[in-house]
Amino acid sequence: MNDNPDYMLKKVIYYWFIVASILGVLVYLIFSKYVVVFIIGLFIALSNFIINTVIIKFILQRTNGKYRFLITISLILRILIICIIGLILTTYNKFNVLAYMGGFCSYLICLVLYGININK
Repeated sequence: MNDNPDYMLKKVIYYWFIVASILGVLVYLIFSKYVVVFIIGLFIALSNFIINTVIIKFILQRTNGKYRFLITISLILRILIICIIGLILTTYNKFNVLAYMGGFCSYLICLVLYGININK
């Protein structure tokens, strides 16, 4: 098993491309009107994960944990950004929020695939 955060990011991004491609095609075939919003949800989830990983890696490796309060601040800011994007999408179509949440939650598939990969 590799404990390197950079390795983890590469593998999760690799799985993200696979999941985004497969689910993007499925959503396009079933609900073509919502495919862009679904992919936005997936992209926001990946961005959130990357930012979280980078911040935690920086704080724990470079500052010896001195600025742990930044983790809380970044968490609050990331949640606010996610909610604001959801609200903006909802103003255009109330069902956009379902596609957005579906894309955002589908990102968990990437994490499960990564977890299965590291257990082998």
